[in-house]
Amino acid sequence: MVRIDDTVTASPKENVLTSLIYQARVRKLPCARCGIVNFIQFCHSDEGKGIGIKTDDRRGWPGCGLHLEGGKMVNGCHWFVGTSGELKREERRALEAQYSSETRAKILQRGEWPKNLPIWVDSNDAGIPDTYSNDTPVLREIEVNHDTPINESPVTPSRVRQLASRASDLQ
Repeated sequence: MVRIDDTVTASPKENVLTSLIYQARVRKLPCARCGIVNFIQFCHSDEGKGIGIKTDDRRGWPGCGLHLEGGKMVNGCHWFVGTSGELKREERRALEAQYSSETRAKILQRGEWPKNLPIWVDSNDAGIPDTYSNDTPVLREIEVNHDTPINESPVTPSRVRQLASRASDLQ
């Protein structure tokens, strides 16, 4: 017989990085859901969060907050995606993964990636083979030479593979 008790053990969380510069640059982008250009908040993706724990900023996305629309106050897309309950958990996580991936690409395309913030590449979006058997997207951290202008070409899956290849050559 297995004995069940109330022992609590710590489970390691991912090493989250917070970058106020990255957050500020994300807030300059239009809302990832509706495209509005004002009232933008930095939205942390839900997966991996807990009480008092935010996810890594590189998994964040721009979402509009409370604002006036057509003469009435609306809660905005940040509330809709994260709090409203309108989306099932799987739908919300899929949207947040899409929005955060698009956000990283836009920041890279604009040449505004913070110099000291390692770049994350979502292996599923980047076309990099996922060696894990589950359906969870694996975020692989890559280092790039920040002296090379990233915004010379658009951030496409082939460009991401090129950056990843260049990063592995440097190691």
